[in-house]
Amino acid sequence: MASTWTALPHGPIEKLEDNLWRVEGTLPKNPPFKRVMTVVRLGDGRLVVHNAICLAVMNVRPASGFMGFIMGLVGFTGDGPKVSGPAKFFIVKDKAALRANLERLAALPNLSRVVVSHGAPFGADGLRTAAATL
Repeated sequence: MASTWTALPHGPIEKLEDNLWRVEGTLPKNPPFKRVMTVVRLGDGRLVVHNAICLAVMNVRPASGFMGFIMGLVGFTGDGPKVSGPAKFFIVKDKAALRANLERLAALPNLSRVVVSHGAPFGADGLRTAAATL
C-alpha cells in the first residue's frame, strides 16, 4: 500500500451549512476532470465523505443507444463498480497501490456504503469488485 497521498490543487473548502462542506478541484490531466468532495457531519458527530475516491471508482450500468454504446466502448459502464478505462489511463499512476487501498477500505468494519458521483451506491463488496478491475 502506498505510504503517501498526493493532495492535488483545489479551491477553498466552502461551508454550505453548519454540518455541510464542499471543495472543488481539477485533476491535472488531459482532458482535465473536475472533482467535488462533499463532507457531512451527522448528528452523532460522525462524518460522511462523498467522492473521496476522486473519480476513480464508478458504478454506471450499461445504457442503450449510441451514447450507451460509446460509454461502454470507452469503459465507463459495466455490471458493477469498477475503475473506468479513462481513470486507469489518465488518473491512476499506481494500480497496485489503488487496489490495496480499495481493499483496505472494504475491510473497514463499520463501512456501510460508498456513495460515488457516477452511479449507484454500493457496499464493501463493490470496493472489492472495483479493486479486481485493476
